[in-house]
Amino acid sequence: EIRSDLRGIAPMLLIFGGLWATPIFSHMRGCILGTMSLFIVMLSHSALGLADCTCPSLKRHMLHSDIIHHSARLIGNLMWMHYHPDDQLTRLGAIFVAPVDAVRKSSRPAFKPYLVGHVLLLLIRFRNDLFGAGFPYVVVGLVHSHMLLEIATLRQHSQRTDMRLQHMLRHSVDVAFASVQSVISCFCDATAVLTADLKFAESSTTLRTLLGRAALQGKAFEDLSHLGDRDEYRRLVASVMEDASREHAAGAHLAAGSD
Repeated sequence: EIRSDLRGIAPMLLIFGGLWATPIFSHMRGCILGTMSLFIVMLSHSALGLADCTCPSLKRHMLHSDIIHHSARLIGNLMWMHYHPDDQLTRLGAIFVAPVDAVRKSSRPAFKPYLVGHVLLLLIRFRNDLFGAGFPYVVVGLVHSHMLLEIATLRQHSQRTDMRLQHMLRHSVDVAFASVQSVISCFCDATAVLTADLKFAESSTTLRTLLGRAALQGKAFEDLSHLGDRDEYRRLVASVMEDASREHAAGAHLAAGSD
């Protein structure tokens, strides 16, 4: 989601940079610079989120990101409404384009307060001509906001469903792993869980009991073999890995062919 923010904001910053350099928009350069400053704040905050990848900090970052991004949209809307209230292009952008862009973050809690603020600014913008020339904008803007709210609700529901499915998948994997481990434990004197590089993923008490040697987490399984048998062990492991890679490649090729 952070990368999505970066991909969405960077082009807008370039577009407004082009508008600032265009002579026809020279009378709007103050607001354009203000909008670019808001984009830079949003972009900088999103970039900082990529620098710290720990789960708690990412959750905190996303909460702050929602507030910053939606506040920046409302500030930009208010700025353009104050300085260029009658410009048709910026009016359409503030009323319709900005909330559509905000839907990218509609799965987050701050979207609904933003949408309320957007509707209030819409009513304030046309408060002096609510049932005149501003009536079409108000009606279409309200319908547009309602549609965006429905999209946000559907997206939140979809996200919750995805999270439940992911939780069920993780639970199924854990149950399957525990079942296999239980069956193997019934037929084997000792068991161990290894990582992809054949190190102990967790300490094995059964191996320690069987061999009388510590089988600690992070230790290479090879260290438990006799020095004279290690060359043969390495050849065996290399052969098994090669066969597994060949079978995996064949399975992937078969799946691609069936598609």
